[in-house]
Amino acid sequence: MIQGTFSWSDVGSWSAVDLFWHRDPDGNAFKGEVVAVDVHNAIVDSSNKLPAIVGINDAIVIDTPDVLLICTK
Repeated sequence: MIQGTFSWSDVGSWSAVDLFWHRDPDGNAFKGEVVAVDVHNAIVDSSNKLPAIVGINDAIVIDTPDVLLICTK
């Protein structure tokens, strides 16, 4: 073992993911192209489809080839 001199985060929650993704002025963290109107503090990963999200707050939207997850933070 060698002691490391770096920061560490065990990304085990969506809140932790939110810290590593760039956030826009409304607090949204988007990965991929997103159409968002009146959306605040959301995490969206749109790798498969173009999501159009309107009027939601504190939500998580994750689109994978197998599953579409939509939930509150």
